[in-house]
Amino acid sequence: MPLPESTNLTDFRAHLAAHLRRLQTSPRPIMVTQRGRVRGVVMSPKQYEELAEAMALQQLMQSLDEGDRSVDAIEFLSGLKRRYETMSSRLSRPAKTSARKKSRRS
Repeated sequence: MPLPESTNLTDFRAHLAAHLRRLQTSPRPIMVTQRGRVRGVVMSPKQYEELAEAMALQQLMQSLDEGDRSVDAIEFLSGLKRRYETMSSRLSRPAKTSARKKSRRS
């Protein structure tokens, strides 16, 4: 994962739309700081999916390395695939709030 960019909370809030657009074109996550301390990290949905998948696979490998034979690898990977597909479908759905906002303005 590339090194993150850093911005303070005030700038992040003031330019939220621009930061979110940048996440779609740049692989670098954004570290949000407040009073010089990192308070959060923002990344694209694609980066999040890749990170979640890598962490799940790492946990499986660690369990198997530690001799945990109670983990059925095929069952685990099937469950991981189902969770990944569910997450992907949720992230790819269009937002429903835009239609509601338009009807309220009329």
